[in-house]
Amino acid sequence: MSEFSEIHVTCASKEEAARIGRTAVEKWLAACAQVSGPIMSVYRWKEEVREDEEWLLTLKTRACLFDEVSALVAAEHSYEVPQITAVPLDDLSPSYEEWLAAQIR
Repeated sequence: MSEFSEIHVTCASKEEAARIGRTAVEKWLAACAQVSGPIMSVYRWKEEVREDEEWLLTLKTRACLFDEVSALVAAEHSYEVPQITAVPLDDLSPSYEEWLAAQIR
């Protein structure tokens, strides 16, 4: 299992994504937060197919912190069921891996 992962969270606004990302970095739960977008999401919610503009928040963190980061996101997020998914970071340059390790508790 990889020591590090990227957590992906879709947010209703750029400001929400930036606020959650900043909080995760300030609490040493993520080495960095990147906000991308806007993106178009198509999904089913309460028996209705919806299309919404969203922003993608990417957090670089330790895989073992997934539950703690998820709890932070859930507490700070405007959605009833926010997307919180993780992708392992298997191949990292040695210098980037060293930097990540120093930035996350």
